[in-house]
Amino acid sequence: MLLVWISEIKHIIECILCFIEENPISVGIVTSMIVGSLWFRKYIRQKRAEAFFGFYAKLSLCLKSLRTKLEENGQLNTSDTKAGNIYSLIYVEDDIKNICPSYKKPDDKEIQLYQAAAKELKELLLNTENNVYPRGSKRQEWYESQHIIFLFCEFLESKEYWHTTNKEFDNGDNEYKHIKRCKLLIEAMDCIQESINNVKY
Repeated sequence: MLLVWISEIKHIIECILCFIEENPISVGIVTSMIVGSLWFRKYIRQKRAEAFFGFYAKLSLCLKSLRTKLEENGQLNTSDTKAGNIYSLIYVEDDIKNICPSYKKPDDKEIQLYQAAAKELKELLLNTENNVYPRGSKRQEWYESQHIIFLFCEFLESKEYWHTTNKEFDNGDNEYKHIKRCKLLIEAMDCIQESINNVKY
C-alpha cells in the first residue's frame, strides 16, 4: 500500500514537472501574478497599520473639529430650508434673502475659524502617504466621501465659490441646492467617521 502511494506521488510530481517544462511562459506568468498579489496584500496591510497609528486618528480629529465648529453655529442645518446652512453662501446675495430669510451669515471671525480647520483637513488629505481605506470599509465610498469633504474645504477657503448662482434647484431636482449639498457633506463625514470607528487592525 505504501509503495503504491509513493508511486502515485512520484507520478504526480513527474506530471507537474513535465507541465512546467512544456509551458514555461504560462507558469512564469502565473507565478508572477501570485507573487505580485501576495506583495500587494502585504503592502496594503502595512499601509493600514501605519494609517491605524497616525492618519486615521488625525483625520478623525480634523473632521470632528470642523464639524463641531459648523454645528455650534447652525451651519449644518438640513431640516429648515429658510434657516439655511453653510452652503447658502452659493446663492447670490438677493437670493439668500429670498430662499433662506432666516440664515445668519457667518462673520469674518467665524469664517476664519472654518477656514483654518478646513485648511488643516485639506492638507492632511493631500499630504499623507497612508491614505488607504480601512479594512472592512468600501473603497469607493471611502474615497468618494473624501472627495466631497475636500471640495467643501475648497469651498470654505475660497470666496470665489460664493454667491455664484441664482438657481435654487439642480436640474430636475425638487430639493434646494444648499440642503442637498449639506446632506451629502454630512453623509460623507459620517461615512469616514464610521469607517475609522470600526477599524480593527
